Amino acid sequence: MGKTDEKLDQAKTAMVERLLSDMEVEGADWVRDWADCGTPFNPVTGTVYRGRNALLLMCAIAAEGLVDPRFMTFAQAKAAGYKVRKGCHGYPIEKWREMWFSRADPTARVAQPKTKEALARYKDDPDMFSRWLPVGHFTLFNASDIEGIEPYIAEKDPFDADDVALFDYLEAYSPCKVVEALQGSAFYSPATDAITIPVRSQFADLEGAARTLLHEIGHATGHASRLDRPMTGKYGEESYAREELIAEMCCMFTAAALGTRMPKACGDREYWANHVSCIRSWLKACGDDAAAEVMRAATAAANASDWLMRNCFPVEQAEAEPEALTA
Repeated sequence: MGKTDEKLDQAKTAMVERLLSDMEVEGADWVRDWADCGTPFNPVTGTVYRGRNALLLMCAIAAEGLVDPRFMTFAQAKAAGYKVRKGCHGYPIEKWREMWFSRADPTARVAQPKTKEALARYKDDPDMFSRWLPVGHFTLFNASDIEGIEPYIAEKDPFDADDVALFDYLEAYSPCKVVEALQGSAFYSPATDAITIPVRSQFADLEGAARTLLHEIGHATGHASRLDRPMTGKYGEESYAREELIAEMCCMFTAAALGTRMPKACGDREYWANHVSCIRSWLKACGDDAAAEVMRAATAAANASDWLMRNCFPVEQAEAEPEALTA
């Protein structure tokens, strides 16, 4: 195992330990304002880091107290005329690539396409299929350790004007019907494809109500008409607990993608007590493979968040309707 592999494994271990510790101690409040400075991205390529890599970098931001969400490689910094500060350390992330396989024999080695024409042929070939797999590693450096780069100026938060407008926006553009009812729980029903949430006056603040709603919207992405995740698990079962974690991570990723800070949610205590129990039941389900479970959940949550940003909360839509917001 090379040094980069060891660093990546160490970063994953540290990330998982932080997540599990926060969930165990603080239950429903385990999703922190990690990306207060913004969603991690690469200013050279324009890449917004997602899924497992986003989680790794957001943990690094929290652990190091970083205030700049920009990351790039040593070579990218040098090519841009910047200089990585001597003695600073980098942050390892995974390199992903679309790999092609034969449906007849998925274990057979297949020549990977090297041209656009070859890629087009593979995409049109019904006997071929692809999967995105981690194939290597990158080491990134935070912009705070790069000399010559312009100071970071955060974009204006489109939701910072009015908490009521934020909640109204999420409710209006939810992928399914949202019902506010005077009762003691919040939940998503796959059978009716609807979200039920306590009325706004039951929440201590509307930021908490918005985060609760976004968590349930995360569940709604798993409906058969959308991403078709297994939604039949019963409370206390592993599949149920894993779906809860996916929804909570989806909430975090989507909030970050929208530029929204959703701090500690203070909602109905019975609901949050149930949520804490669910997260802890997931912890028990992890066993010795907790790191792999967290990574799989992060990947599924990123897919869910991407679906929401493409189909429900596009930035262009948010910018085009300021009166409806004031992502």
